[in-house]
Amino acid sequence: MKFSTALTAGVMLLTELGGVSAEGGGFFQSCKGDWYMENQYMIAECRTKSGGWRRSRQDMNKCVTNLNGQLLAWNNGGFRATCGLCSQGGLIIDGAPKNSRLQCMCINNAGKQDYTELELSKSPALFPSRLAN
Repeated sequence: MKFSTALTAGVMLLTELGGVSAEGGGFFQSCKGDWYMENQYMIAECRTKSGGWRRSRQDMNKCVTNLNGQLLAWNNGGFRATCGLCSQGGLIIDGAPKNSRLQCMCINNAGKQDYTELELSKSPALFPSRLAN
C-alpha cells in the first residue's frame, strides 16, 4: 500500500506540472504511439488541451525499478542504474494497446543481463493525465 500511495502522489505532482492533457483516456489514447526512450525519459507527442500536439516526456526513473532483472512499476525506482538498451515494444498482447511495452536489458542479482519488459498500459498509475514537459 505504501508504494501505491507514494506512486499516486508522484503522479499527481506530475499532473500538476504538465501542460499536455489526456482528456478522458490516458496516455495511450492521447499520445501518438511512436514514443521512444531517451536515457530515462519516455518521449512522446501528446495532444494539448487546445487540440494541437506537443512533445512531452515522462521520467521513467521516477516510476520504474529493476528487481532481479525484472521491470516493475515502483515509486522512485531508479531503473536506469541497472538497465539499458531500452526501447518501445510493438507487440499487441492480451488486448494491450500497440507499442505499450517498455523493453530493456537489466542486470539480475547474479550480475547477468536479462531481457525484460513492462506492460505500461496495465500500470495506469505510471501515466498522469498530463505528462511533464
